[in-house]
Amino acid sequence: MRPEIVQTTIDEKYLDLQQNPQLSKWTNMGKNNEMIFLNKEGAYIETNDLIFKFMDDNIEHRHFLDLGTGNAELLLHVNKLLNIPFDCIFGISAVDHRPVDSLIPNTSYFITNIDNLNEWSNKITTFRYSLIVSSSTFYHLVDPLTALETVYDLLEINGLAIIRHIPLSILRINAQHLELLLRRQGHTVCVMEMMNSPGNYLLAIVRRVEIPKLILPFQYTGDIISVSGTYTYAAVQLSTITNDEYILHQQQNTTFFQNIGIPIKQWKI
Repeated sequence: MRPEIVQTTIDEKYLDLQQNPQLSKWTNMGKNNEMIFLNKEGAYIETNDLIFKFMDDNIEHRHFLDLGTGNAELLLHVNKLLNIPFDCIFGISAVDHRPVDSLIPNTSYFITNIDNLNEWSNKITTFRYSLIVSSSTFYHLVDPLTALETVYDLLEINGLAIIRHIPLSILRINAQHLELLLRRQGHTVCVMEMMNSPGNYLLAIVRRVEIPKLILPFQYTGDIISVSGTYTYAAVQLSTITNDEYILHQQQNTTFFQNIGIPIKQWKI
């Protein structure tokens, strides 16, 4: 359970955002077919390949969720790319940034605090999703780790979540340490630093039938981390691992995506 100071910080920050919507102007961006770099050698995957893989016609229950959807360009892109109806495509934003002439219906666009998604009861939380994505959002959350646990709950079996811009460096969490702990639990997971956003990390995870919950191995310290007067985070501490376990563990970012059938492409450096 969150400490009271964490929940209070979440509520105060969101209230300030509602009263001063200009603070969220950073969300008003398009996020169509992005290249997601996996290493410094230029290996990358494309958002479109994720969409084609996890939202194709062979999937019985196709639902897509964009966390921090902003102007909803990605929702529109998914709708046009695969001709998927809007009643299968959803986005969440802290503030409504849709253009005046937006084609995105209110039934697909929800305004709420992603930090409180674990307590939110709405149509959108009754579905299970084939693909959940997020970009340029999780570093604005106060408690991004709890939000990650909720994201896993919303996945259907064998569904994929790929969450970017998780501020692990500020939280003082070692990515290899976190990935090792999750793999030890049996998760199919990848945690890696983003090549174009130092200090922020990508977490990709597939929901497996034998693992009904994602339980991140951390504890709240009861403190709040403040950065530049703009970003505030719940301070946490991960479970420990032995030095031998840490040395033996090696991240294999390209292998993770190859194993789930996503083509790896190479940028010509």
